[in-house]
Amino acid sequence: MAEKNTLKQQIKEELIEDFGKFMEADSKVPPLAARMLAHLIIDNHKGITFEEMVDLLKASKSSVFTNLNILLHKGRIIYYTLPGDRKKYYTVAPDDSIDQMDERIKECERKLSLCRKIMAYKQSNQQAGMEKCLTMQLAHLQSAIHFLEQYKTLCEEHKKQIIHLKK
Repeated sequence: MAEKNTLKQQIKEELIEDFGKFMEADSKVPPLAARMLAHLIIDNHKGITFEEMVDLLKASKSSVFTNLNILLHKGRIIYYTLPGDRKKYYTVAPDDSIDQMDERIKECERKLSLCRKIMAYKQSNQQAGMEKCLTMQLAHLQSAIHFLEQYKTLCEEHKKQIIHLKK
């Protein structure tokens, strides 16, 4: 039985590490903040104290404090307290998934706007002898626009599903 628990713990730690690396790149947060977020998402639904986070991550108190504040400032996590208990319990912000979808939608809108501006510029500033090259560039831009429009639609649908699940 102890072997089975050790294997489960090892799998969980690898998952947290892999998800932490993903969160680091995806959320643009420092490595320790990404691992904290991974722990909160994967392993803890009720909340985790500062001291528990220090023990879990085997990091200094100042590093944990700094990275918790980064996540709090970004709105990725929140904390609550219990009556008669001075400890703060950290957990993933209730609207984190919705906020992440909103960010992806805004990013798509910015990219779409840029692609459309580039297309308009290229179409209005055609150079003689460059028609074939321009046609290819415009086709690539149109393909990118099509992809971004589809991705934006999927993000909007996913956001609606998240909101529906919260009800």
